[in-house]
Amino acid sequence: MPTFPPRAYKILAQHPPGTIYLPKIGPTNPASIVSFKSDGNYTWVQFRGKNKPLLISWQLALIVQQLPHWKLEKLDTWRRGNRRLKLVPAHS
Repeated sequence: MPTFPPRAYKILAQHPPGTIYLPKIGPTNPASIVSFKSDGNYTWVQFRGKNKPLLISWQLALIVQQLPHWKLEKLDTWRRGNRRLKLVPAHS
């Protein structure tokens, strides 16, 4: 599992408690997120009430480190013939 780059630790230490840091977005409340889907070195973030997911430049493994209580699900997709992962809240 990859680790955060050194600069990311400084950014992560500055965000308020109860939030996670996402690139391009900043500190975000996890309750406003429906799911994360892996796409190689990038991750799609689906927010509540939004139709279109947002692409961020972090691997899913970096987000899993911030949300250890969420669960990973396997997605079998025909796209590029590979398996992808989806991160969802544990209660859903």
